[in-house]
Amino acid sequence: MTQFYQYKLNLFPEASRQDNIIGLENQGLNQAIGLFQQSPRFGFDLETFSRASTPAIAPETGEIRLIQIAIEQPAVQVIVIDLGWTAKERSRIHQKLESLGFWTTLQERLANPQVEVVGHSLDFEQRWMLAKYNFPIRNLRDTKLMSQVYWAGLDPWLLKQHGKPHSLESVCLRLGISIDKSRQTSDWGWGDLGNGQLSNNQFNYAANDASITIKVHDLLEPRLKEIGVWTSYLIECAASPAFAQMSHYGMPVDEGVLADVTVAYEAAYQSLVEQLGGTFSECLPHLYSPKKLIALINRRFRVTLKSANVDDLSKLWGIPEVRLISVIKTTKTYVDYLHSIQAQVRNGFVRGKYTQINRKGFGRSSCSEPNLQNPPSPTTFPPELTPYNLPPIRSVFRTHSGCIGVWCDASKLHARVATQASLDPELIARFNSPHGDIFCTIAEKLSQLEGMGSDWTEENIRRWTLDKHHANYAQASRLRAMSKSVHYGSQNLQGWRTLQKTIRTKSGIVLSDESAKNSIKAWRQTYKVLASFQHSIVEKANHDLPSVLGMHLIQSRSKFGLGYVRCLTGRGVFLPKWRQNVEDGREPKIEGKWKKFNGLYSTLVSVKSPDANAAYWTMCEADIIKTFLAYCVAAFDAYPEWEAWVGNCCHDEADIFGKEEFGVEIASAVQMAMERAMRIVIKDIPVSEDECPERLLGNCWTDK
Repeated sequence: MTQFYQYKLNLFPEASRQDNIIGLENQGLNQAIGLFQQSPRFGFDLETFSRASTPAIAPETGEIRLIQIAIEQPAVQVIVIDLGWTAKERSRIHQKLESLGFWTTLQERLANPQVEVVGHSLDFEQRWMLAKYNFPIRNLRDTKLMSQVYWAGLDPWLLKQHGKPHSLESVCLRLGISIDKSRQTSDWGWGDLGNGQLSNNQFNYAANDASITIKVHDLLEPRLKEIGVWTSYLIECAASPAFAQMSHYGMPVDEGVLADVTVAYEAAYQSLVEQLGGTFSECLPHLYSPKKLIALINRRFRVTLKSANVDDLSKLWGIPEVRLISVIKTTKTYVDYLHSIQAQVRNGFVRGKYTQINRKGFGRSSCSEPNLQNPPSPTTFPPELTPYNLPPIRSVFRTHSGCIGVWCDASKLHARVATQASLDPELIARFNSPHGDIFCTIAEKLSQLEGMGSDWTEENIRRWTLDKHHANYAQASRLRAMSKSVHYGSQNLQGWRTLQKTIRTKSGIVLSDESAKNSIKAWRQTYKVLASFQHSIVEKANHDLPSVLGMHLIQSRSKFGLGYVRCLTGRGVFLPKWRQNVEDGREPKIEGKWKKFNGLYSTLVSVKSPDANAAYWTMCEADIIKTFLAYCVAAFDAYPEWEAWVGNCCHDEADIFGKEEFGVEIASAVQMAMERAMRIVIKDIPVSEDECPERLLGNCWTDK
């Protein structure tokens, strides 16, 4: 029989183990654990390995090899616990640590709200500690979040290593700290020395990773305070455990319903393809080959289409075949979404990959594989799908036996933030009115512009949208939906062409150029103070530039310079400036949008107005929703019998789960958390719709 042997070649000269490392064999371990029990903060890091054939390391298929704890007493000492390689060895070491009281101490220290747990990208450590030991981490201080808040929006121009602007290596580079990450990708299972033996190089690397974050944190803390974003950083830290819960527990899924819903959407998709085959069969093999599809459409219908995306196709929806191609492509995204859930569901739960702060730096989070934050909504379904009577995609998210869902959202949060920031009297009056509807006002203006008659008043439109049996219900609902698009688009200084596209792709309504322009004009006339405030945001952004570390080099790398938007909560983000053309008496427009007219224009550089406004509202909204998440986690910790967790969240809503018998208590706590978080910022208008807690409860996402 042929025998195979595995060898590991250690290409790095073996170093001596650092004196400040305290391992299992060290006689000072008991004393170090005692110091750890008294430490007000400590650095924390893990090294892991995979037992699967795939290179990806995940808690489901991997193991923790090293636990590193850096304590300052007064010099930094690092407890490095090697949990071993083989199952027998790991069991023996686990029992030894149990006898030393290590596990009890570690659990208490990680969860203690008075003890700071310092690390970099602690979402990783949180996921592994929850998966392996059910140990939550609470009062964390994450230097990755610190970097993202401090250098928000500057990713393209930062000094970085390996294209990762907020990795520990990149942050240390900008701080002038020497750090060797060459051992990061070493084999933490088999070891540098082979047969499960780790080298001193690996131990030294692991110890430094835990201790260096304390130094990084102490260097960055005064800098964040200097530019006024320390509070927003603490909000991110407090919200981080909620994101760990989302990644660990996930969203409950009824796999039977998922299978049925998937079959229904696949059948609808196939039916639509067959319809297209009846009149335009030659395009079927090329539906997802943009260049070939565009050429076929242009040749067949004598048009000059340049792109095959849904937005561009929507301009030709008057051609039935082109409209059908758009519907097919949209339906395919629904089918693909359902397939992604099927691929990821495990034991009745699907877990997305969350990024707590996305690349824009506005503070919003994102989710992928699958995107649980934005599942397709029936309100945006093409009308051509109506005959198929398709169930909502969100109906696949259902609680399991004994569990209840709390489906909570911050109603009109974007608009409430804008109202508080601008103190627009019209918005304040409407939010303080009995119905609190800010959209029917615009709907009335639109009806006047469209000559719909004197009956289409704000009050009538609001009343008709609440009565599904009224003859004007459908038209009033459509008008209000358009008004909502007008409001949120105008709040971000969206242009009339973008408004046309948004309404066309969302509802299938084709606004004329004049109607689109009049819609925005009606909004600006109604909310004049907010419209004025929008321009002050841009003006301040162009003249406010905090001096963050490396700013001189960052500025030199940008093309036209940078501006800085700061919102009500103090959070800020850097935005690039762009060259713009300004005609006499007109607003600045981005270069290339206007042609020269009799030579009457001048050039300047400015942040883009839509970007600056979107950043302002979004950052404030992000601090509110993340404060809410922190409050939820604190409430759930106070009542462990609820067995409650945060399953999902997006920019203005959250999906919470817990034991059914405590549903009302959980819903009440969630509602209170949302109102408390909003009230930190919003003072002059209501922050809720006065819903009773029971209305937040349901066993399916579609119950809300």
